[in-house]
Amino acid sequence: MGVRQLFLAGLVLASFAGCAAFNQPSEQEKHNVSEMTTHMRTWALGRGLIDLPANWTGGGDVKLYYGLGADHSSVEVRVLGEGVTQERFDAALDERARRIAAVKNYKQGNAPMLVSVKIANAQHKLLQYYESTELPDWFIHESHLLIDDVYVMLRVNSFNGDTQPVETRLLKLSKEIFKVSVPENAGAGFALGPIVIQSHHDQEIASFAFSPPASDVLLQVYINALSPDDEEPLSVRTKKDTQIFLAGDYENLRLGPVTLAGMP
Repeated sequence: MGVRQLFLAGLVLASFAGCAAFNQPSEQEKHNVSEMTTHMRTWALGRGLIDLPANWTGGGDVKLYYGLGADHSSVEVRVLGEGVTQERFDAALDERARRIAAVKNYKQGNAPMLVSVKIANAQHKLLQYYESTELPDWFIHESHLLIDDVYVMLRVNSFNGDTQPVETRLLKLSKEIFKVSVPENAGAGFALGPIVIQSHHDQEIASFAFSPPASDVLLQVYINALSPDDEEPLSVRTKKDTQIFLAGDYENLRLGPVTLAGMP
């Protein structure tokens, strides 16, 4: 049993012990723990690995920040599905575009809320639509990717009608995301379950949730990390810039060579 399995087993045993008024776990409880930790699945989360019982399901999303000042930009990354075929991807995206277009913007002459659909290639399509009817130059951009058989969506806002920088960033980021077949071999980058993001950004904020079937048990993982700046020490930049975000709630990122679970 590896370190990660021992950690999980310890948590479960501690829970059983607490429920039994500090009595030693029974043989049945020990058997239950053994069953839970015999069949495990390794997940790549953020810049580390975690082992969970194979029947647990879950996932998460991450928001990548570029710049830490008031003029920062961000991109949200989500995994929408695994084992997705090209046909399912096309059908899901067509349905997404249809639903957005069905809503009318009454302040723009009842034009569809969907502004445009652009096709980068068969596995990458971009949607642009109004964020609301109140502001005519505030848009949401969605980049839909089929990376091998993983359906990934990137989402970002643009303001004041300045859409080109947003589309350029989405196109660049789309080429920095790769499928992870073996979590232990994911390599450098931020892992989001079946994918790894090899982007150079300034901050990453992510949350994950996992649970066993038919249970009210929930495991939540929260990540908030800053990367160092090339010109200023991290400690100096942190004091100056992080008031914009959750005060002091961060970990240092990329202090040395970027690795996943200690592997280059």
